[in-house]
Amino acid sequence: MLKFDSFINLIRESFDSGFNESRSQRKRRYDKLEKEIPSTGSYSGIQLKTGHLFAFNELHVKFLEDNKIDPDDVSSGGWFRDGVYNPSSSSDTVRWADMMKARKRVSKKLRKR
Repeated sequence: MLKFDSFINLIRESFDSGFNESRSQRKRRYDKLEKEIPSTGSYSGIQLKTGHLFAFNELHVKFLEDNKIDPDDVSSGGWFRDGVYNPSSSSDTVRWADMMKARKRVSKKLRKR
């Protein structure tokens, strides 16, 4: 069983290493990730508040976590169909972002201890 102190340290470490870039640093990193949107076919998609659109062939959450997308930057998740982005209310993207923001808040409160 995980001890409470170990759990707190685990939360602190995950956020200290993950989302500490400035907004301009994240924007530059997102610029490098963004690729041309395919004009045919269906793809998973994510729209960020920075204006970036990503099309990919994997799960939304896996893409977000693998590319260390800051949860504060996530606007919506959805699908690209023939080059057109359609946000989806059933996407797990916004739920993931909300959960990660909550973890961030807890981590900040624990750091104050």
